Amino acid sequence: MYLGMVDLNKTQSVDVDLPLYCAFSFPAVLQTLGPNHWSLLKPTFDILSTDMQWKIRRVLAHSIHEIAQMLGSNRTVSDLLSVVNEYATKDLDDVKTGVLAHLSEFFEMLPSDVRKENFPSILNGILDTENEKNWRYRDSLAEQLMLLSELFDCSFVEQFIVPVAIRLGHDKVAQIRDSASRLIGSLLHKFSQSSPTTCSLILTQLRTSFATSERWLLRLMYVKQCELFFHKRLISYSLFGSECLPSLLTLSNDVVPNVRLAVARTLYSTLDNTQFISANQSFSQDISSIISKLKEDRDRDVRYYSGNYEDINNNTRTSLSPSTPSAQQLQQFENTQEDTEYKLDIANAGSILQLT
Repeated sequence: MYLGMVDLNKTQSVDVDLPLYCAFSFPAVLQTLGPNHWSLLKPTFDILSTDMQWKIRRVLAHSIHEIAQMLGSNRTVSDLLSVVNEYATKDLDDVKTGVLAHLSEFFEMLPSDVRKENFPSILNGILDTENEKNWRYRDSLAEQLMLLSELFDCSFVEQFIVPVAIRLGHDKVAQIRDSASRLIGSLLHKFSQSSPTTCSLILTQLRTSFATSERWLLRLMYVKQCELFFHKRLISYSLFGSECLPSLLTLSNDVVPNVRLAVARTLYSTLDNTQFISANQSFSQDISSIISKLKEDRDRDVRYYSGNYEDINNNTRTSLSPSTPSAQQLQQFENTQEDTEYKLDIANAGSILQLT
């Protein structure tokens, strides 16, 4: 009876949604019958996986990793891999979303050589989307890349995953940039343990892509990345000192208050860390000097995060300084900024003007 749910005559005379119900039930039916009866179910799977209705293909895309886990590695390669390749490279975004949501779980079922052979084409297909406004799709991509990086060696990750992580770091949506920071942090942690040279090369790429960018949002992201690396200790303190600190010290002079604020928050948190200070004796005087300078910054929020609490003690910090945009204003600006160049009106620091 179940196998007959994909019969064209029945779908036209009984219920046109029968194939959709069949697709929803497929993993449960396979689990009930067991993988030894795959030969009975495979013809039905083939019909469903190539159905003209995208909703049916989407259902299978979301559950194909479960089918793979029940069938095992060999049958996954022979019977399921081609379907995933087709969905990821040629199908609609709605179907690709299903593949992407559990891509790491599917790749776990593949032998190492098959993973490497198929990952580049599948990744390129997933990156090729029709709707750039679907930021949750890219957020899911960042999450999956973090898991997928554990399935490959460092050289492969550096070649295929790191460039995508940096690309996500340039996203227009703040949530994606934050997810990209966590992804980059996890990659650096992986490399710091097995390939310190590669770790240094990636940190150099981050400085080039973010720390020296003309867009203040990207400079701010670099500081947030460094803050994450430090607090989660994703890289060693000595490597942080040699690769990240010089750029942070430079960014302490940034014209944008929010960048200086992030630098102040990051550097101030290093002062009480004796392990960090002992590993970076050559920078300790510079850090203290920068903190002292930021305590006298013209922006009261920067002064606050540098450890200057006089404004609070004097009961003057009842609201944000007029020179500093509110968190809501900043978030709104971050989420709406496109490729147009922006600048800050320094005379009234904090008000964002679009260049005409």
